[in-house]
Amino acid sequence: MTVKEKIGQLQQISYGDETLSPEIIKTIQDGAVGSFLNVWKLDNINQMQKIAMEQSRLKIPLIIGKDVIHGFRTVFPIP
Repeated sequence: MTVKEKIGQLQQISYGDETLSPEIIKTIQDGAVGSFLNVWKLDNINQMQKIAMEQSRLKIPLIIGKDVIHGFRTVFPIP
């Protein structure tokens, strides 16, 4: 793992768009992000994980979380 990839694993992006942008796809492929917040669509989560596991050099899965406060828009269980 290069220093750039290690720094990327420490990055967390809040991303709630309906579709995945080419910039986000490139970021995942380059290993420049380790986790995402506020991705609500299951299709997007699956696509992100597939990109991370099949198209990135290190094949490290992403951590997907929800930034919720006291039950606002929660779906249990919350990681």
